[in-house]
Amino acid sequence: MYAKLLIIVIFATLCGVFVLRFRHEQQVINHQMAMLHLQINHHHQNIWDFQVRVAEQISPELLESRIEQTGMALESYTPTGTKSARPTDRRIARFGN
Repeated sequence: MYAKLLIIVIFATLCGVFVLRFRHEQQVINHQMAMLHLQINHHHQNIWDFQVRVAEQISPELLESRIEQTGMALESYTPTGTKSARPTDRRIARFGN
């Protein structure tokens, strides 16, 4: 009788240990995922800042003249009939807020 009770207690303890272990692993993975999301948001913000800096330093006229000087044949990326964003637009990127 005591042997069966001891086996049940040991089995229940092992089940509890495994459940706690899996929950801990899940929390660690969730933490890593949250940290990766923060890094992605930080990189997005850096990219946005670089785009703004480039847009501030070059005008469309200067870009067109440089393209003409090099003789490259480039096609417009903006489809016709849509309003293209001006490179001097200043937008503030807010990620994760």
